[in-house]
Formats: sequence, C-alpha cells, structure tokens
Amino acid sequence: MLQGPPAAYTPPAPGLRSDNTLSVSGTTRYFDYYVPPALPEDAPVVILLHGGTRNKTSLIDGTTGSSGWRSVAESEAILLVVPNGTGADGDPNAVSASWNDCRSDQVSGSSADDVAFIAALIDWALNEPSFVINADRIYVAGASNGGMMSYRAALELGDRIAGIAAFIANNPVNLDPSCEAAVREASPAPVSVFICNGTADVLMPFNGGTVALGNGGEVASSLDTREFWRARNATSQPLLPVVYPDIDPTDDSTVVGADYVGGAGGAAVSWLTVFGGGHTMPSLVFFSSGAQNRDIESAAVAWEFLQDKRR
Repeated sequence: MLQGPPAAYTPPAPGLRSDNTLSVSGTTRYFDYYVPPALPEDAPVVILLHGGTRNKTSLIDGTTGSSGWRSVAESEAILLVVPNGTGADGDPNAVSASWNDCRSDQVSGSSADDVAFIAALIDWALNEPSFVINADRIYVAGASNGGMMSYRAALELGDRIAGIAAFIANNPVNLDPSCEAAVREASPAPVSVFICNGTADVLMPFNGGTVALGNGGEVASSLDTREFWRARNATSQPLLPVVYPDIDPTDDSTVVGADYVGGAGGAAVSWLTVFGGGHTMPSLVFFSSGAQNRDIESAAVAWEFLQDKRR
C-alpha cells in the first residue's frame, strides 16, 4: 500500500501550561512548561530550576532575574520546562520548595530523587507528541539551590545534557554518596558549564564557606568551582577576558567574564564574576531586592554561551 508524505509539522499553540504531573519514584511531581510562539521542529529545551524556598510559579512571574528566561525562550524559540521541588515535608507541590543538590551537610535538605525527576522531564519532552525536541540540545539552568542542582544534573546526567547555567551557586564540599561516585567517574561525559557569582553574596559565599548563614552546609569558592569544571571538561587556558559595559553606574557593580574552551567533545566553561553583586541574578529589567547588578541580562548571556553546545 502506497504511503503518503509525512504530515507537516504544526507548531503547538504558544503559552504557559501549568500544573502538569509525572510519576517519579512513586511520587507525583509537578511542572509547568512554556511554549513560545512558533516553536520550531528540533527545538532546544531549557529545564529551569527555582531557588530554595521558592517554587515553579514564582520563577517566571517577572519578579526575579530568572524571569529573563521567558524572554529568551520567546526570542530564541526554546521550550522552557519549569519543575517544582519538594517542601520540607516532602510535598511535591509546595510553595516553599527545594532541590536535593548533593549537599550531605545542609539542615533540612531535600531527600527527593530529583535526578530521576529531571531525567523524567527529558523523557517527557522528547516524547510529547505536540512538539519535536532536539535530544542533543537539552540544557539545565538555575539560581542558588537551583544552580547547585544544575551542577548535580551535569554530574549524573551528563550523557543527556549538553550544558548548564548555574547562578549564585558553588559546588558543595560534603557530597552524598551518589554525587561522590559521579565525581570519581573515570571518563565523565563532557557538559559545558556557565557560572555566574557575585563577590558580595552573603548567602552563597564567593570565597567559599557555609551557605545561608550557617544552615546550608559548606561550599567551595567560586574559583574552585570553576577549576573543578575546567578539569572535568579538560578545557584550555582562557580566552581574553570580557569586561561588560557598566551600563548602570548607580548599582555599584560590574561584570567580568572569562571563557575556557577546547574541552573534551567541544565542552567549555564560562565564568562570570559580578563585582559587588549579591545573591541575585544580574538583570536589565527584572529587579530584585539586595545588591543586584543591572548591566547585563544574565539569562540572555547564559544562552549566548549555551546555544551552540551539543551533547
């Protein structure tokens, strides 16, 4: 019997789809996803992780620097997937939620299987019939606890993720057994890593130490975090530093970046230092309380780094 030509791809209707669910390790997990106008075939995916004590709804509502990811999704035709962590009581739809991000020494840390959750979200995106996703262009991004969970995703799901962007987040020092095993892996899958930290961050100390005024465990310095990922990806010495224009001199903050390229499989590391920046993502339009740089739209800068990375 003769077969006709394959049906033409029809982009799904744009908009935010809220409170979708997946069963992960016996628990119902919740996520939203945002479809930009004219999502193309072979589209990239960014899985966007909220910070600790926050939730999926608060992430792209225009109140934090993370809201910039929605604008990036629209301008760059990205499927944006926004999952919810779990509450202190294990509630998977908690308003005050967090991620199980490798720290073995934080007080009241999450014990949820969030690596399995991210893997399930990747499977869902690849198999959802209403759009067609590029399996080689899957990325994870997050701030604070979400940034640390992005590092964990790079450690344990490196065979499925092309790159991550971690804001106001350093590597943990005291790891749980699963993360320790991933760190010791002899031939890890290369994952490009974008890091953006503020020198005046009192919650995620730039020079390393205890997180959240002593309650969040111990983290490495931003420099040591960079060097870990450089070594894991076998990158070269940096290209020339990038000094971003001081667009808003009233914010008492500037941004300098350095890119490390030539890593295994084309992997790279980008390291942005936000001088005078606090526990906030830099943004031109999405303003947060505290010391915030207003010279760059950090989600857009992260995507500029990630967009050509492939698994």
